[in-house]
Amino acid sequence: MTDANLRTEASADVGRLVVLLDGWPDRDELHPYLSHPDPAVRQAAVEGVARLRPEWAYDALCLAMLDATDQVRVAAATSLRARQSSLPDQPQLFDFLAQALHSPSPLVREVAVGLLRRTSDASVATFAAASRDSEPRVRVEAVRALVEFRAVREIRRLAGDADDEVRLEVAKALTRLADAS
Repeated sequence: MTDANLRTEASADVGRLVVLLDGWPDRDELHPYLSHPDPAVRQAAVEGVARLRPEWAYDALCLAMLDATDQVRVAAATSLRARQSSLPDQPQLFDFLAQALHSPSPLVREVAVGLLRRTSDASVATFAAASRDSEPRVRVEAVRALVEFRAVREIRRLAGDADDEVRLEVAKALTRLADAS
């Protein structure tokens, strides 16, 4: 099959997906689109799940943050960032999010840290590891999470960070912790 044929087939699948989304499909009906070989179809399916918000949306979106393609991972992370405050505390979500900490996408790692803050399975070790991430925004999120554990030693370790935002977040965190005690 040629590239043009594959693009035409993927476009047709996206069209079928759009029609399907109008009927509030269940997870089984969307599965072929969420696992489709074409990333554009998977991205459209992720965006559809994010828009519909079925009860299983968090599972699908957290799993999509592990996708092989950046555009799908970013679409899932963007959708989840908007719903961060309502993430249910479920063990399978923790597993997906912990894996997402190793994503090649900085946004995915940043959102994963923010979402892990909402889980009961995350620990100081989870966020201490994230505080060593190469991306400053991930380290900032890790500092915010470490505050919740009152992990002063781990936060202080970042006081000399090369990034201004990280150092500022460390200063705010240490001030909050000092004020609280």
